[in-house]
Amino acid sequence: MLAQFVLIVFALFAVLSLVVDVGFARITQAQMQNAADVAALEGLRQRDVLASTPGQNNAFANDCLRRSSAHRLVRWVFDDDFNVAAGDDYQFGAGPVIDLTDGVGSLHALETLSVSDVPVYKPDLQVNQQNQVHGDMVSGRFL
Repeated sequence: MLAQFVLIVFALFAVLSLVVDVGFARITQAQMQNAADVAALEGLRQRDVLASTPGQNNAFANDCLRRSSAHRLVRWVFDDDFNVAAGDDYQFGAGPVIDLTDGVGSLHALETLSVSDVPVYKPDLQVNQQNQVHGDMVSGRFL
């Protein structure tokens, strides 16, 4: 009877740990999707802020404005009081930052996990002013 109880408790703990891990992954995915949506909407909202003056091309200045505004809002998504300089008591972020050691041998035996000084990953979009295709923020019309 006691052995059955121990097996049932062991199985329940295994299921509980799986539920916690899947829930944490879903929360992280939702936060990252929210940040991507905020950046896309802000880029669209700021699309034509600088009115084009006849004879001048304000496309680059407008693009710089959109990218810096989207960058600022993505940083705010992961901040608890909308003040990046004030610190972050609640540590909102997109998952924990975990460092993994190399271990020993080709099977990586004795590999260990450690948490870095910064407990959560906070995305920091690069504004990509050269509009390179591999950059964080790319804009324009691509046909």
